[in-house]
Amino acid sequence: MKERLNSNKNNILVTFFSNPEYITPIFNMINLLSDKYNVVVVHRNVAPLNYKYENNIKVYSTGKVLGLGETKHKIYNLMDFVEFIFKIRKEFKKDKIG
Repeated sequence: MKERLNSNKNNILVTFFSNPEYITPIFNMINLLSDKYNVVVVHRNVAPLNYKYENNIKVYSTGKVLGLGETKHKIYNLMDFVEFIFKIRKEFKKDKIG
């Protein structure tokens, strides 16, 4: 993941409450958007990322990875969601999305 985005392109934020690499249309959309925009992706950390993203795609993961079949108490799930929302808000402001 590169920290600098191309200053000649507008920034766009993509959020997904799972690993975007698991859902082919989401993954393809991110790559297609990167042709025209700098893409900031915030996703829930349900599995490690395997793809090397282009320089103008920044990917941020939130939450702790759980193994298959592992569950957490509902309050922890709620806290994971709150962390996800705050990360979206932070990146929205930091990367001047819009």
